[in-house]
Amino acid sequence: DCQGLNIAPGLIDIQIAGGGGYLFSAHPTAEALEAMAASITRSGTTGFLISVPTDTFEVYRNVINTVKNNAHPAVIGLHLEGPYISTHRRGAHMRNLIRCPEVNMSKILIIEDEPKISRFVELELVHEGYEVITAFDGRSGLEQALSNDIDLVILDLMLPELNGIEVCRRIRRESDVPIIILTAKDDVSDKVMGLDMGADDYLTKPFAIEELLARIRVAFKRKNKTDSTSNMYIAGKLSLSSDRRIVTYDDKEISLSKKEFDLLEYLMINKNIVLNREKILEKVWGFDFYGDTNIVDVYIKYLRTKIDQKYGIEFIHTVRGVGYIFDYE
Repeated sequence: DCQGLNIAPGLIDIQIAGGGGYLFSAHPTAEALEAMAASITRSGTTGFLISVPTDTFEVYRNVINTVKNNAHPAVIGLHLEGPYISTHRRGAHMRNLIRCPEVNMSKILIIEDEPKISRFVELELVHEGYEVITAFDGRSGLEQALSNDIDLVILDLMLPELNGIEVCRRIRRESDVPIIILTAKDDVSDKVMGLDMGADDYLTKPFAIEELLARIRVAFKRKNKTDSTSNMYIAGKLSLSSDRRIVTYDDKEISLSKKEFDLLEYLMINKNIVLNREKILEKVWGFDFYGDTNIVDVYIKYLRTKIDQKYGIEFIHTVRGVGYIFDYE
């Protein structure tokens, strides 16, 4: 029903199916767009797509929000043009932004010291409907995370003032807000450390923005997921409470990191079922560590050290060539 065309700097060219187009100078007013929306509605055309420079994104977003808030039924899409939008991402915009995204009031904090990366991610998140706050060093990022009502944190590791691992540890000490680490550090040891400090996800640079957006959706989905009707799992003297997030053996509490707890919970829920590493990654981490499925082995070793070896009872068994099974007789 509509087609947005690339434009000269400072101009917007909007083509309406069925004939005609509208050409605005630098910043169209809300009134001008409202008039267009009313005209489109009368003609039966469903909407139009605007192509704009990234550096004027906020101006156009605010104008579009004004139009939408006045209940015009015409659909308005926004297509970003700029050096940080990849070719395949531009294609996704051209296909998907014909419809106006649903308003999403979730607030995301980006803690990233590289301004270009921070701005790129911010623009994409704002476009998806998220409210975004940015911080460019670890100390101010930590303050923002603890003083604002944040719904999710995107965290770099190599930060000035305070490194990302310490920021993650301190946030997790005070809050269970989802944390996605976004960093160039791709060693398994770095991933293990970040997840051990309480991060929910770990994505390495360079990254595809679609993958980051997908992981954000998964993080929110996991956060909002309704608890199972059965929240206590028992195997002999070992018990796990999903509600209280406590594991005990013979009524003595066992200290586990967040990912250790999640892994043990998943194994106990699927007691007597052989689980391969890929399935464990999908269900416990919510994504695939491409090429790094041995991170499951690392966490299995942690659990065996803290439970099986400590108490002399083998709960977690290796199925050679397949994966693991939680079995207690």
